[in-house]
Amino acid sequence: MACIPLAFNTGTCTNANGGAEYAYACSFDNITALTVTSGQISALTLTDPLVKLVPNKNQTCRFDQTGERPNEFSQKFQYNQEGFAYFAGNAHSVKLVADAYSQCCQLVVFWVLNTGAIAIQGLEIDATATLGASPSREGDCRCTPSLLSDTSANEARLELLFQSKGRLAAPYTTLTPAALEAL
Repeated sequence: MACIPLAFNTGTCTNANGGAEYAYACSFDNITALTVTSGQISALTLTDPLVKLVPNKNQTCRFDQTGERPNEFSQKFQYNQEGFAYFAGNAHSVKLVADAYSQCCQLVVFWVLNTGAIAIQGLEIDATATLGASPSREGDCRCTPSLLSDTSANEARLELLFQSKGRLAAPYTTLTPAALEAL
């Protein structure tokens, strides 16, 4: 790929709130069609509705993309993508959620960030792919759940850790949360 640097200026008062508010998830196999407009996903067709994940509002929900090269001279580059959500409580219903996510191999997670943007983990735009997108090329998005009772001084909880590796940063969507819920 040719090196074409882009100008960038955040000198204005840009919303830079960190973290994520909540997320929507599905299996990559659930996506039957998508449309890309100006590099962002602008339309989506699914076989089943997205499921909504609303974590505790304790400022721990996040979606991070950390760039990595094997060494400073390497041409290889990838983004280690990690999303995290925390849910209070520990019961049979929580166990069912943990077990369900642990079985998924190609998740797609729509992270509603505190800036208002929606980043999509587990998906890479690819004009040559049948759908116009493919699962993350370097490592599929998988979830590692943890059911923690902790101590009586702390809160019992379910932690969902979503990890993937992409050659490109996660794409964004122009779809709103209301549009995602209507799918």
